[in-house]
Amino acid sequence: MRTQRFPIILSDPAAVARAWFASALMVGVPAQTVVSPSTCEKHEGEASSAEPFSGPGACRYQQVHTDFRATFRFYNAISWRRDGELPAAAGYGSRVVDMELIVCIADQPSFGPVFANNYSNAPSTVVSRKLVNAPDHTKLPPAVPAPWDFELPFDATIGILNSNDLLYEVAVWSGSAQGLYPLDAVQAPTTLIGGFTSVDLGCTTGTGVMGLRSRIVAAAASNTLTLAWAIQSGPPASAAAVLVGLTDPNVVIAGLCGSGRLHTDAALMTLNGVTNSGGAMATTPIVLAYDLRFPNFTLTAQAAAADPTKTPLPVAISNGIASALPPLPGTVATKRLYAAGSPTATSGTLTLASGLVTRFR
Repeated sequence: MRTQRFPIILSDPAAVARAWFASALMVGVPAQTVVSPSTCEKHEGEASSAEPFSGPGACRYQQVHTDFRATFRFYNAISWRRDGELPAAAGYGSRVVDMELIVCIADQPSFGPVFANNYSNAPSTVVSRKLVNAPDHTKLPPAVPAPWDFELPFDATIGILNSNDLLYEVAVWSGSAQGLYPLDAVQAPTTLIGGFTSVDLGCTTGTGVMGLRSRIVAAAASNTLTLAWAIQSGPPASAAAVLVGLTDPNVVIAGLCGSGRLHTDAALMTLNGVTNSGGAMATTPIVLAYDLRFPNFTLTAQAAAADPTKTPLPVAISNGIASALPPLPGTVATKRLYAAGSPTATSGTLTLASGLVTRFR
């Protein structure tokens, strides 16, 4: 494959003069950050993708984005993140990947199953072939979405100005691990999973460190918002509750274990239940008709459970979480093409309205 080398401007021919003029005006301006799809900047994609970094085998992977039309931006790196909902798995460990990454402009509507036909200009190598360390993803992340921990710096800063779409291609020759390596992705989404952040650690119980997670899902087909929370590693077979509010008072409660801090005002509701023998409890999902004002709100929550081993207050508490209510999923104008077994495959499997959640910065 013949490629151009950076630093260059990616553009259609009519935009070259404008690109150089813009680059002269923007000397010293830092690189910008774009997450594609944009709705996944603070929220989780509803799917995961094993391509292109799973197992020891080779792969060729292309993805096209429409987020770059009529823009001029500088970028230094590309990033991906672990799927934020799949449970901990030993097979998701770190690995060394022999790979290369190229970019070019493309036309999303005509993006098809033949790799070479998707280039609208000569592709440019932004990460030369080398061994890349992919980070350990064995643990379930404490917040959603997961951190952007798999980042590849470009060989040089690039500037992109075009009236078309941006394509990136990953060629993988081999990997050092056998297991899957699922990354956050979208697949013709009809739902969007709300992100949440976590603060402080919960109390240590007989089953582990008590934790709380939320799963708040906006569904376009039913025009609903579903609210649910799950306690992990609480005291076994104990009365428990999830307190839900709108603010985090961050107040110290004398005698509480763990951080000893209250992280919700509990102004909205208290969801009661009983943990199982493993210290887990899931709240009954609450389904609401979707209101376009929902994305203006963040819900705070914290769990508490009876625990007679704690003194002076016989209560165990979880971490505190803040859950941003997600918007309804919009149209995802990305496509991807992949072929397992060879980094130089000529054609592959084409999937529409799908792809890895990707950050450029």
